[in-house]
Amino acid sequence: GTYDTVSNSADLQVDLKTTLARLLPLLGQTNMVASAGTAELKAHVTQTGQTQSVKGNLTLTNFTGNVSGNEFTEFAAAMALDVDKTAEQVEIRKAAGTLTENRKPGGSFDISGSYSLANTPSQLTVKLSNLNENGLRPFLAPMLAGKKLVSVAVDGTASAQRSANGDSSVKADLQVTNLVVNDPAHSLPATPLEARMKLDASLAKEIADVRQLQLTLTPTQRAKNQFSLQGRVDMSKTNAMQGNLTLSADSLDLTSYYDLFEGTNQTAAAKNSKAPSSPPAGASPPVQSVAGATNQLPFKNFTLEANVREFYLREIAATNFQTTVKLDGSHVLLKPFQLTLNNSPLRATADVDLSVPGYKYALTFNATNVPFAPLWNTFNPEEKGQVGGTLSANVDISGVGTTGESLQKSLKGTFAIGT
Repeated sequence: GTYDTVSNSADLQVDLKTTLARLLPLLGQTNMVASAGTAELKAHVTQTGQTQSVKGNLTLTNFTGNVSGNEFTEFAAAMALDVDKTAEQVEIRKAAGTLTENRKPGGSFDISGSYSLANTPSQLTVKLSNLNENGLRPFLAPMLAGKKLVSVAVDGTASAQRSANGDSSVKADLQVTNLVVNDPAHSLPATPLEARMKLDASLAKEIADVRQLQLTLTPTQRAKNQFSLQGRVDMSKTNAMQGNLTLSADSLDLTSYYDLFEGTNQTAAAKNSKAPSSPPAGASPPVQSVAGATNQLPFKNFTLEANVREFYLREIAATNFQTTVKLDGSHVLLKPFQLTLNNSPLRATADVDLSVPGYKYALTFNATNVPFAPLWNTFNPEEKGQVGGTLSANVDISGVGTTGESLQKSLKGTFAIGT
């Protein structure tokens, strides 16, 4: 190519082809290992004054290896790029690509828009088309903990805009269909799962407005499986966010999705259980928390509400769940917190003042004949049926601190527990 130092102009052709197995060690990459695969870049780079332009194609072929624990087998990706940069903005006319695995199509993506480097509007649009198991398997495998991704399809669009004065907005409509996972233990049904998310939110003058955040899951015989989050958060004052958020749903049954990712939770728990239970010889003992510590939360007149008419998880069946949490500086109020758990009422409240050294609190809890079996069978399915009975409790206590002299002097209340 050529480069003119007087006019600050350039016209360059770039043609690069490399073997990944030999390139990655030269780049010092320790979290990427390749046993096979090539990368090829063909690009046309031009510059006129302060304007640069890049047009070209990047191709990854037959990549077999490991990236941060994710296994890739004959993975391929191709991307076409057309980008301009000026002193004011970066314009992405085209950034589109496709994914394949074992020569099978894995879906495509398309990114376009402009990003301001000065006080001018910006906008970005992302489109996903039929991203399927062939393109997503290496990325989702660690989440499935030994289960095999059989099929999935992801489609959708997302757009973000930012005005010259800093106000921004985002809209998204993403859909996951035909999600089927093969479990070696055959504990998962072969029925495809689905999920769809719709988002419409904005940020103006440090005020976030969530007009719509709706998630729809595959309906079951027990539930419609759709919930929404709406509200507003005012962040204009430092360390004093104000606002309210409301989560609502008619009926939710999360059993299939809990079963899908349960193995991941068990794997993480197993790793944690292998951690040493005592500090090594010579290690300093952990520093005890100061009894007189206080805390100030970065919220003022902030309210969180949740209303779910019916909720199911395996054998757990909860109805009429309602709760409200109010955060105001150092004051946290949970009232009400109520539901009917497997036909048994359960109520609780909490009033905590974090400004008092050791924390001042008033707690209530009331449960009548709550059955053990559904809870045990849900979270310990391998020992299903080994625990039965009911729990009844009535607790009303208050105090300051949880240890030491302050607790001995201030703790008072009543409790009655029966099993």
